[in-house]
Amino acid sequence: MAPHNLISLSMYEQSIPNEDKRMNLTLVHKKEAVKKVQVPSITTGYTLKVFENNPFIYESDRWGSLFAQVQKYMNENGPDEGYLLTSYNRSCNDLALVYVVSWSKDSEDFYRNAERPVDCCGCNLF
Repeated sequence: MAPHNLISLSMYEQSIPNEDKRMNLTLVHKKEAVKKVQVPSITTGYTLKVFENNPFIYESDRWGSLFAQVQKYMNENGPDEGYLLTSYNRSCNDLALVYVVSWSKDSEDFYRNAERPVDCCGCNLF
């Protein structure tokens, strides 16, 4: 799936308490564009980074601390990456987690341009 078609990502437990450890993941995306030209396949380079607090160390603001780590990670990677993230609270041990999916902005731009209709309105503005 091309990165520019991703809209949201959500994780949640099947039930609380989550005795059977089942998780649900919902990924919302836009419909892939109808391609009028053959688009060569390139690697989007999706990566997944997981941040979690230590349940054995008390933190008064564990979510704030966790999102500060996520912000640092995203700032270190800079604007050449695209991001989609979701947070999740594991009920069995009250663990705070943040999942960050990232990808190369170069590959996002490549797919966005490759899916643009050819001569969509007879102009060369795009």
